[in-house]
Amino acid sequence: MPAPNSPAVRRQHLLQQLAALGDLRPGSLVQTYRKCGKPNCACAQSDQHKHGPYWMLTRKVGRTTRTRAIPAAAVEATRAQIAECQRLRQLVAELIEASEQACQAQLEAARNASETTADAQENSAHSSSSPPSKPNSPAS
Repeated sequence: MPAPNSPAVRRQHLLQQLAALGDLRPGSLVQTYRKCGKPNCACAQSDQHKHGPYWMLTRKVGRTTRTRAIPAAAVEATRAQIAECQRLRQLVAELIEASEQACQAQLEAARNASETTADAQENSAHSSSSPPSKPNSPAS
């Protein structure tokens, strides 16, 4: 059983968190005010009287920026979806790091096991291939 703070345990914990994520939505939520373009409207006379607020979700798709209007009633849900998307990115980065550490630990364990096996084989080869020692004979 791996240690509680091992990379393998951390990786499993992160996978469980990934499975628990809710709806995801990438992008940024921006509040805007606009002028309507009617010459007699108050918004045409002053920047203080623009129409709004309007909520816009902006995100990159390939090389283009896509913007979508979000109804005021859906702003809180959209914020939660954006937060979940950011959480996904964070969890994936942590998962990659934990997985890399787990893989490195496996490599080191395999290396240590092969070194231990090689040392054991080398020691057994030396002990079985050496000639028996001769008793010291008295000098004549």
